[in-house]
Amino acid sequence: MFEYRIKRKLEELGFTVFRSAGSKPIDLIAFSPNGNVYLVECKLRGYASRQQKEKERELANRINATYLLITSKNQSEVFRDLKRREGIS
Repeated sequence: MFEYRIKRKLEELGFTVFRSAGSKPIDLIAFSPNGNVYLVECKLRGYASRQQKEKERELANRINATYLLITSKNQSEVFRDLKRREGIS
């Protein structure tokens, strides 16, 4: 499954990652080595609706986390930005 691959990649970068049962309300919760929290939605095919993204961003904001939407098409860019944000080489 795509979300397991994303989970593994995050763990390889030193993140502690939990997968939500039934992917509700989000697929993954990731804690960076720097203490930052990320709520991660994984989409191999398809997309997240505007309503879904807004709901998940709102949840992330409520808990002072960062929302990440990772797709098969944007994963390289997201991981590059994440590494830069976290100071990971």
